[in-house]
Amino acid sequence: MSPILLLTALYISLAVGYLALGCYQDDKRWLKIILKIAPIVTLQFHVVNKVKFGHLEEEEQSHLITLLMALLFSSLGDALLVYQRNPICFVLGIVAFSIQQVLYTLVFGYAADGVFPVGIAVAAVTVLIYCYILPKLKLYLVLPSAIYCILIGCMLWRALVKFHRYGNVLSAVGAVMFYLSDSLLAVNKFRYRIKYGELIIMITYYTAQLLIVISNT
Repeated sequence: MSPILLLTALYISLAVGYLALGCYQDDKRWLKIILKIAPIVTLQFHVVNKVKFGHLEEEEQSHLITLLMALLFSSLGDALLVYQRNPICFVLGIVAFSIQQVLYTLVFGYAADGVFPVGIAVAAVTVLIYCYILPKLKLYLVLPSAIYCILIGCMLWRALVKFHRYGNVLSAVGAVMFYLSDSLLAVNKFRYRIKYGELIIMITYYTAQLLIVISNT
């Protein structure tokens, strides 16, 4: 079995473990954190293995280290959001995922050129989502949420540009799934409760992370 298939099988097993058990561990948050970040940690080990044993050029190593840093901030954000009822933890979680989006944008490429209509479309959707949740945001969340919306919109735009230029389908699908996951999270938290909301959010989130890592390693 190829390393990618082994990684995928392990990742899916751990993700299913969290969805089956971790989602309901609100009274044991330390256990919820371990189960929640376990799939992402497997991706981190995969990237570290590529860096250490891949015999890569300096540019390729830099690319993978950026990807690894993004995954590390993702784990930090996941852990902080377990305590999302605490305003400080929630804002710090937004900060951690904001840094991750910047790093993913770098992974996808940040050259000035790009598909202008795609950027406009992503910006329009992002503004609509932000305006939808804005009336329900507490004052201390208005600015961090706006910044995060801009950053995740940029991440999605660059992934779609990369798809347009190089045909990187998995990166594009992964970015769309990440964007969808966070949009559902925002609606679920600030506007109305979505039936099976956490389950749907985490499925799209885990799918996004796996596709982005596989397509960039």
